[in-house]
Amino acid sequence: MNISENPILILSEDGTSVPFSADELQRQLAECAEQAGIDDPDMSRDIALAIEWTIRQKCRKNASSLVRAADINLLVFQILKNLGYDKVALFY
Repeated sequence: MNISENPILILSEDGTSVPFSADELQRQLAECAEQAGIDDPDMSRDIALAIEWTIRQKCRKNASSLVRAADINLLVFQILKNLGYDKVALFY
């Protein structure tokens, strides 16, 4: 499901980095939605793609392929809340 371009690296708090995976984010969001009692299979895919697009734009702007995990988590939380998925945000 990833938008094909150079890989984005997620920098964790312990200093390690892993490649960003929209598929993994989609899986996490689907699990959170299930825990929240929400059955919306398109939601997790659409939000994962929106996050990937957003961080790719940020990477281009900053000429970097490294994004902090905390920044991604905040972005996901904000998007979930803005779209009315408050219950899903609580489980994220």
